[in-house]
Amino acid sequence: MAYSAGAARCPQRLPSKMKMTAKMMTSADTFISPTPTSLLSPPSCSPSLPSVSPPSSSSSWSSSSCHPAHTCSSLHQRLLVVVLLVWVLRAPAGAAGVQVQEVKVPMPGVVGRPAKMECQWTAGASGFYSVRWYKNNEQFYSFVPKNYPQDKVDHNLRGVKVELSESDEHVVTLRELRMDSEGAYRCEVMSESPTFQTSLASKNLTVVVLPEAPVLTGLRGGYRVGDTLNVTCTARNARPAATLSFYVNSKLVHPGSGRVQEFPATDGSYPGVYSSRSRLVLPLSERHAPTLTLTCYAHVLNLSSKIAAALEVEPPRGPILSFFNAGGGPGTSCLTFLVLVACFTHLLLLPYLLLPWNPSS
Repeated sequence: MAYSAGAARCPQRLPSKMKMTAKMMTSADTFISPTPTSLLSPPSCSPSLPSVSPPSSSSSWSSSSCHPAHTCSSLHQRLLVVVLLVWVLRAPAGAAGVQVQEVKVPMPGVVGRPAKMECQWTAGASGFYSVRWYKNNEQFYSFVPKNYPQDKVDHNLRGVKVELSESDEHVVTLRELRMDSEGAYRCEVMSESPTFQTSLASKNLTVVVLPEAPVLTGLRGGYRVGDTLNVTCTARNARPAATLSFYVNSKLVHPGSGRVQEFPATDGSYPGVYSSRSRLVLPLSERHAPTLTLTCYAHVLNLSSKIAAALEVEPPRGPILSFFNAGGGPGTSCLTFLVLVACFTHLLLLPYLLLPWNPSS
């Protein structure tokens, strides 16, 4: 087979197995000449091709399958793929875009108090375009630096009021939480053009209502060893219902000790809150004298409030005083004093009463 210099190598006819391959590749506009030497020496893509010397009579090739334009297109595609692979492999770290690592929210949030939520993220090589916050998939805050001075926007979502002066691209501050502020909060950061890649993370915010200050009822003015302390602690209007616990002289009275009686929670003074009540029945012993400190704690999740009371507990008296003071009463001390004076006077007059009587003296 003879070719003139610089001529495109165009075989006249393909073998039977290669005909099918050439046909399939031609239909996809990606035909490559099956001639092995074409891979080493690509043909010229000049519009005017030099003449090709006629093939020998023994050759079984046909010139109807020559497609130099298809060969050039395939080479361009290969070069483009190689360039893209090199660009991706040599791209610097972080060029892919931003990455959100974590969202932090109060654990828990408290009704009436502000809440600060934090979005921890890193920017890629192209920087970031915007930071947006969502509550239950509804946007309530956005930060877009290119929109300065209107770079911070509060979208006025129900239950969420943003303090713009204390918010930026990493922190969003809510003014006063309400019960409907509870929900799933998502931080979404978008990288700069041309990729505008988005990364996000979310976390649930639980909102509680702390109870009013606990109240102790059933306390007396004073106690003695042997008396029984019977007191009730009540915590009103909490969400969820508060858990009550008693401490005596800084030691927990275990709920399973039989001395604590817990009552079922009841509805509070407005919807969504509950009141709790618990009773302590404790016999007083000498170890509680002379002073007993009683504390009631109201726990709501990991938060608590308390009330404390100091009680006077009289120690046991001696046997004589106990005999005269049996029964107690407001005049017991006075009666005891009069009896003692009478006894002392009797002892002083006893010698004179024992002397013999002499009528002449």
